[in-house]
Amino acid sequence: MRKTMPSSDVVKDSAMKRLVLLTVLAFCPAVAGADEPGKRWAVGPASLRPFWRSETMVCESVLFLHDAPDARPSASLLFEPTRIVWVGSSSGEVTYEGGRDYLWKPGTRQIVLPPGSTIVSKTPQELRRPAGSQRHALTHRDGSGEIFFGATHEYHDMQTAVTYEHRPGEWAGPAPSFAGEQLPRTVKRLAQGEPLGIALLGDSISTGCNASGWAGVAPFQPPYQDLLALGLEAAYDVNVTLENFAVGGTDTAWGLANVGKVIRAKPDLVILAFGMNDAARRPAGQYQANVRAMIDTVRAARPEAEFILVATMLGNRDWTTLRHELFPPYRDALAGLCGPGIALADMTSIWEELLKHKNDCDMTGNGVNHPNDFGHRVYAQVLWALLIPEGQGLVRVEAEVVAFLPQALHDTHQDGGWATFDGVELRILAPPKWQGKRLVVYCTPGKETPLFHKSGAKCRFEIEEACLVGKSVDPGTGDALTHVPFDGALVGLEEVP
Repeated sequence: MRKTMPSSDVVKDSAMKRLVLLTVLAFCPAVAGADEPGKRWAVGPASLRPFWRSETMVCESVLFLHDAPDARPSASLLFEPTRIVWVGSSSGEVTYEGGRDYLWKPGTRQIVLPPGSTIVSKTPQELRRPAGSQRHALTHRDGSGEIFFGATHEYHDMQTAVTYEHRPGEWAGPAPSFAGEQLPRTVKRLAQGEPLGIALLGDSISTGCNASGWAGVAPFQPPYQDLLALGLEAAYDVNVTLENFAVGGTDTAWGLANVGKVIRAKPDLVILAFGMNDAARRPAGQYQANVRAMIDTVRAARPEAEFILVATMLGNRDWTTLRHELFPPYRDALAGLCGPGIALADMTSIWEELLKHKNDCDMTGNGVNHPNDFGHRVYAQVLWALLIPEGQGLVRVEAEVVAFLPQALHDTHQDGGWATFDGVELRILAPPKWQGKRLVVYCTPGKETPLFHKSGAKCRFEIEEACLVGKSVDPGTGDALTHVPFDGALVGLEEVP
C-alpha cells in the first residue's frame, strides 16, 4: 500500500538554525483527516516529544481492575503525578471529574474509583473467556480458560486515558537517542528537505492493529508508522512516502520470502519489524539469520538503503503460545546486526520497563500481542527519537502582535477538552513565507492566557518542557511587559542570530 503523507506547513530553510515544533497529540481532542472530515484525531502540545524527555505524560492508558471483593477498582500510572491534568475516555469524548469519578492521593501512582464512578472498570474474570469459545486459542497460563481477545476496539473501549504532570528524571528505562551517525544518508535527506521513501515490512503490529484509526473509532489516531511519517514531515518539511508491506500473522521467514516487495519500492529507508510471531517457536540464532538475509538481499539491489530494526514490544505473559524468554535474545540479535546504515528501535526494553509499573491490560490493543493507541505512540516516539534531533522538539518564535482583542480571550469555546483562544493575532517576522500568517494559540482550560500591553510589541515564545512561555518586550526599552506561562502550541522557525 502506498501512502503519501500531506506536506507539513512547517517551513524549512537549510541555511537557518531552526527548532521546529512537531505536530503532537494532546488530551485526545482533534484534527480531521481530509478523506474523513467527520472523524477527528487529536493534535496538541506535548506528546510527540518522547515521554522520557517530558514532564507531562499525555493520554497514558490504564484499565481499572476490581481484583478484590473488599477493594475499589484501581489502576497505576507509570510515574507519580504532581498534578492530574485530565482524565477521560480513550475516545476523548468523555471527561471524568476528580472526586466524583476518580480519586488520586498525592504521593502515589494509584488512581481509585469511588462508588458511583462512571469510569469503566472490569474484574480479572471479565478479561477471560471459556476454553474453546473464541476464534483464536488464547489459553491462559494458569490453565483456567482463555484471555479475552479484542479483535478491534474492545480493549480501547475499556481503557481510560490520563494526562498528568510529574517530576523530571523518573524514567529508569532506556532512552533512545538520535541515530544520525548510524543513518547518515537518511538524516541528510531529511535535513536537506529531499523526499524520503520508507518501506515497512513486518507483522500485524505494523499493519496498524489495534490503533483507534485502524479500528475506525474515536479519536482515530493513526498507527505508529503513519505517526512516524507525520512527525518527519512536520519536523523537516519534507514529503514522506511510506509503502507498508506488513501482513498479520507473519514472521521473519515470511519476511525473507517477501523482501522482493521492498526492493521494488526502491526505498531510502527500510524498517523491519518482526518478532512477535517468531517468539512462538524460532531460536534467536535463526531469527537473526533471517533478518540478516533480508538486509543483505536489499543491500545487493539498493546499496544506499539504510535500515531500522524494530525489537518488538512484549506480548501478554499469561498467553501460553509466546515464549517470553526469546524476546531479549531477539533484541540482542538485532543489536548485533547494527552498525553503519543500521539502527535499532528497541521497543523490547521500553516495554520491559513499562511492565514493571503497569499491567499488560493497560497498554494492550487486543489482549495478547498488539499495542493500543498509547503503545503505538510509544513506538512512534522511539522512531522519532532516532531520526529527529532532540533540540527539534523545542520552538523559538520571533513574532509581532498585530491585533489584540481582549474580549475574545474570554469568549472561549471548548473543543474536545481544549479551550481555543484566537484573540491574539501574530505576524511572523521571518522567514518571508510566514509573514502575515495567522497563528492560533491553544491553552488548556483553567490556565492564564497571554496578555500583551501594547500592539506592536515584539514577543518571544519558548517551549519549556510542555509549557509555552510568552514574554512581550517593549520595543523602546527592551523591558519585559509580561511573562505569563501557559500550555499551548505555536509552529514556527528560529531566526539566525
